[in-house]
Amino acid sequence: MNSLESLEFRSNPGLVGKIPTGVGYLRKLESLVLLENGLSGKLPMEMGNLVNLRKLVLQENHFVGQIPSSFGHLTELLILDLSRNNLSGSLPAAFGGDLRSIQWKHLQNLEILDLSNTGLAGEIPESVAEMGKLRRISRILRRVFQENGKAIWGLGQPKSLLQF
Repeated sequence: MNSLESLEFRSNPGLVGKIPTGVGYLRKLESLVLLENGLSGKLPMEMGNLVNLRKLVLQENHFVGQIPSSFGHLTELLILDLSRNNLSGSLPAAFGGDLRSIQWKHLQNLEILDLSNTGLAGEIPESVAEMGKLRRISRILRRVFQENGKAIWGLGQPKSLLQF
């Protein structure tokens, strides 16, 4: 299992329980997709050991609690989707503690960001516009920028940015 690069379980409501802490031993894992299952509990700190992870989709489960601070080590992420869970609190200190002070510079490869319907708190900083590779952002994040009257992206990018 040490050489596993991709692990996906989709649309399986019978898949219940917590993500085992042993997931942190899958150091070559590049894609972890646990989409529309019955998984629950807190996200394990050990997920931060997945430093080669490029795609993390945990959408539509029953995860609770805060995002582990160890997620700050996932600097290779291209896709981060934690939407439709019961997460709470602010973002981990490794990201700066809230959306306004998140250290976006560590997530420069991120192309897709969806934190909608999670219960996370905080404001979204203008610095997210510096994420040059970001091409899809959840509608809720986009709306916050528009309500504040701030441009999200430089003039050359809005046409390529998709919202979902």
